[in-house]
Amino acid sequence: MLAKILLAQSKISDSKVAANHALSLAGQTKDFTAQFEAHIAVALTRAAEGRVAEAMKGLERVRAEASHRGYLWFDFEARLELGKLELHSGKSAAGQARLEQLANDARSKGFILIASQADNLARAVKQARQTPTPREAVANAVFSAVRSGCL
Repeated sequence: MLAKILLAQSKISDSKVAANHALSLAGQTKDFTAQFEAHIAVALTRAAEGRVAEAMKGLERVRAEASHRGYLWFDFEARLELGKLELHSGKSAAGQARLEQLANDARSKGFILIASQADNLARAVKQARQTPTPREAVANAVFSAVRSGCL
């Protein structure tokens, strides 16, 4: 948790220390909750450092292990973070699809908070993809003017 708070404050190096410490402590226990939380924190820290591929692999491992062990919250949280990383790394279609599927899966299992987070992100991506860029808006206006005989 501390690592995520530090990331939110853009204290990446402090977050890395906290995440690695949490991972070390979690490794000394059989508490899967602590282990999943620590692995997610490490992955998010790696993403903040620009090591997105490593972060995604780590989140995929958490997702698979959490799903296998029946820890749906961590499966869903890892999928949410994967979707966000895909969006930030230019894979908007994949991120949107992942988030839409997550929203459906989470809602069907009663995880309303994470479902609404995924829904909101997917909806924002969809709107952004449908909103024309200024260049596209000008091209559309010119095309419409030509088609209507104004130009």
